[in-house]
This record gives sequence, structure tokens and C-alpha cells, in this order.
Amino acid sequence: MELTSALEKIVQDQAGDAFYRLESEPSCTDDFRFFVNADYITLIVSVKSMGEGVVSRSFASHPIVTATEAYRELISFCNALNRLEEQSLGKFVVNGYNLTYQSYCPEAILEADPKKAQEFLFAEGVRLWSTLAMPILLVSRGQWRAQKAEGYVKEIYHRGIPNYDGVPHAL
Repeated sequence: MELTSALEKIVQDQAGDAFYRLESEPSCTDDFRFFVNADYITLIVSVKSMGEGVVSRSFASHPIVTATEAYRELISFCNALNRLEEQSLGKFVVNGYNLTYQSYCPEAILEADPKKAQEFLFAEGVRLWSTLAMPILLVSRGQWRAQKAEGYVKEIYHRGIPNYDGVPHAL
């Protein structure tokens, strides 16, 4: 199966999910683009075929850094997230005034296991953003330091949702 047709098939499957809204005209930087109403934030999931696979990027639909002094803290927190997410196929990167979760799915996985590829390309980034939106947003606004946010994430991963000062309980 050709990469483009395999990608189109999983995109159409994903478009059937009520949480994902497929953009009718993708931008010049992606082949397909979805808008996702995740917890606390609207995300864009952008997918593009590149070489022998597909790159997926999940990021906030608007720049999240609202305090310039928070930029360094966001970079530090991004590095901490990548250390904590060693089991993941993707990585967080600071991209301008936004944070992006990028993952790559080789063509071989796309063809051999389309459901797994769909998980890698669409669900993984949205799941991480939904789980980590509050600490990411608090760091990007200068309300939390990276170290506090990292402690919060460790608590999530080890004990479930912690009760931290300054975090809404709707989490």
C-alpha cells in the first residue's frame, strides 16, 4: 500500500471521531489538519508525510507563552517532560511561543498496523496534552516554575491527579 493512501485511510477513520474536526483546506506545512477540543485547551493536530513515514504535531491553537520571562521555564519544563516521557515515540519541543508534541510513524507501522499508527499519530499527543495542559499552561504564563510543574507531572504519573495549590480541581 502506498504511504499517501494509507495515511488518507487513517485520516478518514480519525475524522469519524466527534472530538476531531478535520480542516477542509490544510496549510502549506501539513497534509491534514484537525482541531481538537481537549481539556482546558483547543489543539491542532497536524500530519504530514515525510520520507518513509508520517510526522504528527500536536500543539495549542494559539501561542501559550504569555509572559516572556516564562519562556526559559517552558524550555526547562519541556526538557523535563521529555525525560519523563521516555516510553513515548514522540518528544515535546518549544516552537516559538508554543509547545509542540511531535511524533513520527514509519511507513512499515502505518501499513502493518493502521490502528497502532492512528494511535501514534493522533491519540498520543492529544492524550499527553489533555493530561498535562494545566502544568504546561501554568508554566507558560509564568505562574509556576518548571521544577514545580515537573513535581506535579511526577505525581500524576505515580499516584494519579494530585491536589496542588493553584490547580483547578476539575482535573
